[in-house]
Amino acid sequence: MKNWFWAVFRLGFPVFLVFPYPSDGSDRTGESATPPEEVSRQVDDYFDSVWDREGIRSSGDSSDAEFLRRVSLDIGGVIPQSDEVLDFLRSRDRDKRAKKIEELLGGEYYVRHWARLWGNLIIGRDGQRRFQAIYRGASRPWLKEVFKKNMPYNEFARALITASGSTQDNGAAVFVSKWGDTVANLTGTTTKLFMGVRVQCAECHDHPFEDISQDDFWGMAAFFSQTRRRQIRNDAKPPPADRHARL
Repeated sequence: MKNWFWAVFRLGFPVFLVFPYPSDGSDRTGESATPPEEVSRQVDDYFDSVWDREGIRSSGDSSDAEFLRRVSLDIGGVIPQSDEVLDFLRSRDRDKRAKKIEELLGGEYYVRHWARLWGNLIIGRDGQRRFQAIYRGASRPWLKEVFKKNMPYNEFARALITASGSTQDNGAAVFVSKWGDTVANLTGTTTKLFMGVRVQCAECHDHPFEDISQDDFWGMAAFFSQTRRRQIRNDAKPPPADRHARL
């Protein structure tokens, strides 16, 4: 995951784009993955083309102080310490921004912050408070480990979508456990989270605004048609974590 973080955050402002290639520099075909510097250039070219088409004049480069505050909040979720700011502003190193990104990505704040963000995404904020606490408690250790180990994004998505077993033993199972009450609900949430597409309107009819048919919706839903969940009680665990879902 850190490769696409590096490629995007060096812009100096928060942009959420996903480049799902492994962090070890290779893909599943054995070929070299696109290096972060090249992805950065592609991101720049994309924004330049959009701005040119829309007649938008881009802002100038962010100052060092602006960059440090933005990248610290985006990666770690906290503002930088005063001594950290002073050291960064005094530095004459031409690569200090790239080095700062690497430093933040190697820190504990990055792990905690992005585990919390993804916890909100895969669990949501609705539902009973009791079950929210159970789901978050089950998923948090797994999510922290994901970011600590720098799991490639494609493996991360696969782990969530294809998880099996109890949420007590497998934190990735929380996603399907939370949204798998119906096939339609799991389909809509999965496509929205991982594909950026809202297909719920096509459950009963063709989508009125997007090129998504009802057949498209149920074609995607077929992948989850054999998914089942059930709730089990674990008396060995005290409340509120005494109930876990098993897929």
